[in-house]
Amino acid sequence: MYHRFSQPQSAWEGVMMLLSYASLRRDSKAFAHLTGLSVAEFEALYARFEPAWVEAEQTRLHQRVRQRAVGGGGDYRLTLETRLLMVLVWLRHYLTTEALGYLFGVSQSTASRTLSRLLPVLAGVAEEGLHRPPSPPGGMRRSWRQWQQAEPDLFAILDATEQSVNRPQDETQARLYFSGKQRRTTCKTTLHVNEAGLIRQVAASRPGSVADITHLRHSGLLAHIPQATIAVADTAFLGLGHDLPCHSVLCPHRASRDHPLLPDQRLANREVARVRIKVENVLAHLKRFRILSHRFRHPVATVHTQVFILIAALHNWRTAARLAAAEAAP
Repeated sequence: MYHRFSQPQSAWEGVMMLLSYASLRRDSKAFAHLTGLSVAEFEALYARFEPAWVEAEQTRLHQRVRQRAVGGGGDYRLTLETRLLMVLVWLRHYLTTEALGYLFGVSQSTASRTLSRLLPVLAGVAEEGLHRPPSPPGGMRRSWRQWQQAEPDLFAILDATEQSVNRPQDETQARLYFSGKQRRTTCKTTLHVNEAGLIRQVAASRPGSVADITHLRHSGLLAHIPQATIAVADTAFLGLGHDLPCHSVLCPHRASRDHPLLPDQRLANREVARVRIKVENVLAHLKRFRILSHRFRHPVATVHTQVFILIAALHNWRTAARLAAAEAAP
């Protein structure tokens, strides 16, 4: 940690701080470009994050034998708002910690430590944004609004996405992560989106060699799809009806060399595509955060799922606010 009376430990810590929350919030356009959030959305996120951080920090400080009493040593050089800003800038642009530290006027080790401490807490807060709202108590549903409140989702749109990762040095692991479809080492994540564009579930990231339908079956997502919801997927999930025998399942027809699609099958595929486009739009929005579109440099097993859930929750909060504003409009 950096103490105000200590000498700079590296060339980076001698540089005047370039970015801080107090200064950046004055420029709303630059703030949105650097973080992907508006100032108001950042403040709403900070209100959720601060109590969780205080609790996590107290747990960390009291979980081991200490040579100094709690409170000893140097204080954080950056405010909590600026440290949260640092995490969001990292997610949005996926800078190296060396470059990130330079932007905020701290060392590479300080930037790395900030990410490692804040990211798990922020991911824990973010998981609340993916929970499906609970159904009201049972009973007769006498109106459309009551039915809609009990079963808010008409469709459960399923899809998988792959992201390039560094090639593991171990040959067995390298083969496990090699995707025959992408022709490179990747990790795969499956998600469940409703017709409004809200992400309901995110599966843990797996190696890219795993087939989409296999990943879905082992992820546990299928058990949480309400029976009244129609499952929609692409041709990578053909056979999904066997896993959801009590659900309605929509998958496009697949043509073969000897059996081209009939006109009514083409029409049915077009209707499925109109529903599925929602999940494609959601994935495109998530990948505006470069940490989900560039080659992932961090450990997949421990970091990738955390990052994906966090960005999915940020998307949900923004989408829910937009839907609420549209519903409230005259």
